[in-house]
Amino acid sequence: MKTCPSATGTYKCFNSLANVFDDNNGARRQIFDPSIGAFRPRADGNAGVAETPSNDPRQQASDVIPETERLSLFATADYNLGFAEFFGDFLYTNRQTEQTSFRQFFPWVGPTDPTNPTPVAFSRPITLVPFNTDVDIDYYSATAGLRGDFGNSGFLQDWTWETSAVYSYSDADYNRDTIPLNRVVDPIRGGGAINVPDGNGGFSCQYIEDQDFAENGLGGTYVPCPVDINYFTRDFIFGNFTSAQEDFLFETDSGTTTYEQLTLSGVVTGSVFELPAGDVGVALGVEYRDYELEDTPGFFSANNNQWGLSSAGVTAGSDNVMEAFGEVEVPILAGLPFAEELSLNFSGRIFEYDSYGSDSVYKAGLNYQITPSVRVRGTYGTSYRTPALYELFLGDQTSFLGQLEIDPCNFSDGGPQNPNIRQNCLTQVPNDYVPFGSSAQITTGGGADVLEAETSDAFTAGAIYTPTWSNLSIAVDYFEIEVNDQIAQLGSGSIVSGCYASPNFPNDPLCSLFERDLDPNSPTFQQILTVNDSYVNINSQTTRGLDLTTRYEHEFDFGDLIFDLQGTWTFEDSFLLFGGTDFDVDEDNGEIGQPDFTANSRIQFVTGDWTLNWFTDFVSRTSNDAVNGGSLFTYRGRPDTYYKQFTEPYFEHGASVQYRADDWRLTLGVSNIFDEQFPYVSSGAATRRGNTPLVGTQYSYRGRAAFARLQKQF
Repeated sequence: MKTCPSATGTYKCFNSLANVFDDNNGARRQIFDPSIGAFRPRADGNAGVAETPSNDPRQQASDVIPETERLSLFATADYNLGFAEFFGDFLYTNRQTEQTSFRQFFPWVGPTDPTNPTPVAFSRPITLVPFNTDVDIDYYSATAGLRGDFGNSGFLQDWTWETSAVYSYSDADYNRDTIPLNRVVDPIRGGGAINVPDGNGGFSCQYIEDQDFAENGLGGTYVPCPVDINYFTRDFIFGNFTSAQEDFLFETDSGTTTYEQLTLSGVVTGSVFELPAGDVGVALGVEYRDYELEDTPGFFSANNNQWGLSSAGVTAGSDNVMEAFGEVEVPILAGLPFAEELSLNFSGRIFEYDSYGSDSVYKAGLNYQITPSVRVRGTYGTSYRTPALYELFLGDQTSFLGQLEIDPCNFSDGGPQNPNIRQNCLTQVPNDYVPFGSSAQITTGGGADVLEAETSDAFTAGAIYTPTWSNLSIAVDYFEIEVNDQIAQLGSGSIVSGCYASPNFPNDPLCSLFERDLDPNSPTFQQILTVNDSYVNINSQTTRGLDLTTRYEHEFDFGDLIFDLQGTWTFEDSFLLFGGTDFDVDEDNGEIGQPDFTANSRIQFVTGDWTLNWFTDFVSRTSNDAVNGGSLFTYRGRPDTYYKQFTEPYFEHGASVQYRADDWRLTLGVSNIFDEQFPYVSSGAATRRGNTPLVGTQYSYRGRAAFARLQKQF
């Protein structure tokens, strides 16, 4: 994880605040001063950042990529039965992953608590606590089938058939560090522990036991805690917990997930008649799939007994589908001037889901070899995806986000920068409003009986040039894909911000997914109370772009040189949420995580039993400046604070050497050979771990790494 530059540099980036405490409900922040050996108010005032301790070494040591161990066993067999051939295989894999991480722990302690350093208001420590996870997955898959032909006479003499059955089963155990809510002193979040004076100037802790809290909540019976914990000592705030404190405050929440699927299929292939340009080939088949999911969360998740984390219900459901499909290849022309080959391909599928009823999809394609050097091709097709079992049957989950974290109507630093957000916020809150109060409740869940199936239309058109005078091939393909009723979770922050940013406020559909208390007589007046972030259908998503693929080969007396290059330009990557106007279109192309150009290349040289490779990957610059209205903002009273909201162009190189023998091969190599560092961004610029943007596989998070691979055939 990258360390941020200091505050004296050209910009300041930082991770989560830690190792401080807030008194008087956050109005004064106390930091530890080694020169006096005690906490003191921050010298730059509460609005400054210079003294903000936000690069704790534990955060820098957090894992971006989980540590992973894999084991795979595979067996395959076939046997000629005379009338048919039997084939089968079996696969077992085990994957174990562990990830080290930390999160903030900041429980609010009330004014009457004997440990509160400011007994006239709420106070809170802000410390880092372990947030490690591990997963252990066993996966089994078995296939059995028969294949054969229909003999050598009659209409079906060149037809073949195949039937198969595939059964797979996955069993996962997962664990996550958690803090049981019943053991935390935090009346704002419903903590089930209290500190009471002991009559001798000290205090004693009482709490509601796990099962009692699960059954009765705060109506349970208080019993003495096994250890007393003062959240405001230096050791506690800096994470130096005693073993007794760790045993009481931290637990492991353990759950299981199983997934089971059975697939039965049968296919016949052959030709139905002959045209002057060749045989008309056909493939026909049927398939049945049955699948079932069950996720059982851990005790603390299931009983909503976690500080700062969501609750979870059992996710369980099943579905099945029966399909029939067909494909036909029709040769139109062959061997003619300017028509070396012209063929059409048609395919279609009809299906009936137990959950969604029946529907159909199709695809049509053209392949036209104009001359030996020039070929054009094109396809148009549709697709259909029912919601996954997890998207349908996810058990209701609840979590909490602080008002400052979720509410864009914050006027503490000059107010929202986006003019739409500012204008719309002022219809519901005053121009000096600062989000406050207890956290908003975030609800997520599946969309059974609500979600529609996803559908899409896809068009591609391209040309391939392979000159006869060179071993060169250049392919250019245009693609355009539109997905309708896409299934997505929008994110609670995106829901609230999107509502207030909309020109259609307050009638934008996003505004119906959360509730702000607008009752002047309510104790939670103007606070955001709830947000519904369950799976929903958005109107559409459109992607357009161009693929370039190039290959060049050259034979030398001492070996063969091969060069491959693949690049993708994205022209549009937009989605329309719920409305039907241009104002509702969100264009993501070129933003962090959505580069408008990526490329990869390989230079390979083969001589005898040796193969040398050089790989290069490229990701273009990305930026969120446009979507956020610039890069200079007011932060904690400081105007023109610079936020780094872009990633630099990124090159990564790797090399390998391989030796091949008759039945084995050895590969040695180095990835990210120049140790290219991934970009870093400021808080809020993207989904991050620390200041590292998490954008899939676009960047190497491991740095330079060596690898070795030995393969043996038996």
